[in-house]
Amino acid sequence: AELECGKCGACGKVGAKKRCPCLAAAYCGDDCQKAAWRQHRDRCVVYMRKAVEKARDRHGTDHPKVAKAIFDVGILLHQQDSLEDAEGCFKEALRIYLEVCGEWEPNVAAVCGSLGNIYDDLGRIDDALAFHKRALRIFARTRGGEHEDLASALTSVGMSLWKKGRLEEAFDKLEEARDLYRRLCGDSDERVALVMTNMALVMGAQGGRDEEALALEEEALSIKREACPAGEGVALSLLNLGSAYAERGLLQEALGRYEEGSRVAAEALPEKVTLRARFLDGIGSVKRQMGRLDEAREALEEAEALFVASLGEGSAEA
Repeated sequence: AELECGKCGACGKVGAKKRCPCLAAAYCGDDCQKAAWRQHRDRCVVYMRKAVEKARDRHGTDHPKVAKAIFDVGILLHQQDSLEDAEGCFKEALRIYLEVCGEWEPNVAAVCGSLGNIYDDLGRIDDALAFHKRALRIFARTRGGEHEDLASALTSVGMSLWKKGRLEEAFDKLEEARDLYRRLCGDSDERVALVMTNMALVMGAQGGRDEEALALEEEALSIKREACPAGEGVALSLLNLGSAYAERGLLQEALGRYEEGSRVAAEALPEKVTLRARFLDGIGSVKRQMGRLDEAREALEEAEALFVASLGEGSAEA
């Protein structure tokens, strides 16, 4: 969205015309590009691909350092929603790691988990679940029973099971992940709260556990506020709670969560344009139900403009 708006990645001015070769950043000119380079280079696909070639020149085609460089490119491409290109990188990194290190290697598990994330995003849930389970098996064998990587893999398996509709199994995996994070990191760690948010989603899908789900999400929000008051985790919890309260007809509570989340998104997460649009959409919807029609129209029009800026004309959400 920053690039589409022509916003300089260094000084923030609108109307920047100089593009990085990766096309993911815009600048006013050479001075701004140089000033922002240290911050941008680890998000520059062109730079990261050159790092892969340097690793190949130094170590040969099939080497763990080459696999790591390719894996890093895949992570960046995934962050930029280039899912098929990211998948190709992860598959190549996996091939190298398997050839050099064999199956029972933490790096293999990390790549399997990333492939699982790609397939989750592509809607290929069976493939996602298979790779997340594979990552979990490898981490369980190589990291032992008490490790953060194991908790992360348990979370991923749980969420894929949720998407498959296997709700009891999903909840069990997430509960195991939460308890493991608590033992390793303490009750107030943000990762504990993130898993609790996922548990609340599963509870909501199970039926008859709506009040438990709300209470758990509110508890997760309290932890996130302490850990990172202006973080994306806080914003996502506020979005979930706003939606949950709105569905129950608790409009004032819903509006409060949506408005707080909109402030967090605007002030601390300006690059998350779609997230702010979702909050404004929720605000507009609630205000319309409250009879505050002019305010509702204003919020919905602003949401639509942000959706279009972020996703393009004709997008489903816009």
